[in-house]
Amino acid sequence: MPRCCDITFCIALMLALAANATAQQSGFRWECDSTDRHSRFYRADLGVVCWDGKTFSKENGGIPQYMLDYFEQNRRKVQQEVEEMNRHIAELKAAHPGNSATVRPVTPVPNATATVARAEAAPTVPVSPQVFASIDVGMPRSAVLEKLGKPPGAITIPGDDGFVEIWTYQLTDGSSAKLNIEKGAVASRDPKSAERER
Repeated sequence: MPRCCDITFCIALMLALAANATAQQSGFRWECDSTDRHSRFYRADLGVVCWDGKTFSKENGGIPQYMLDYFEQNRRKVQQEVEEMNRHIAELKAAHPGNSATVRPVTPVPNATATVARAEAAPTVPVSPQVFASIDVGMPRSAVLEKLGKPPGAITIPGDDGFVEIWTYQLTDGSSAKLNIEKGAVASRDPKSAERER
């Protein structure tokens, strides 16, 4: 799925799409920019697909099914990521019911850039290095929460294969340790803090 890496480019792209929609209403035919060979857009409202610099529509022979499948797969992926984020927000609300008004559900935004969702502050309860060392890569998220409790510091960011959570724990020896949670399981951890006690 294409991502905007430059804010100026994103704004220009949105203005161009708005201008194209206005032009379409006045009878102007919307076409892809032939110099932009890596763009893939689906204008469902117009029944037009821009696929690597070529325009496909019902008027010029139809839109191939593999293109429609590609955009449907991306739509489902975004919807799954949004549902996962909303589940995570619901967990945060359940953990902090008095502050639930400060966290709102996520709604999908087409061609959105990466956003960062910061977890609510939790009371800091230090974890012993030995207990943190017992967390293995692949351990389910729920098992980590049972062993270590909610992390005092956590951020969630969109990644290529879904959302990535970065949890930071304070250890009883005064250091801190981090866990990366992907697809509901530990993907990696701060090796310095964990390996020291094994």
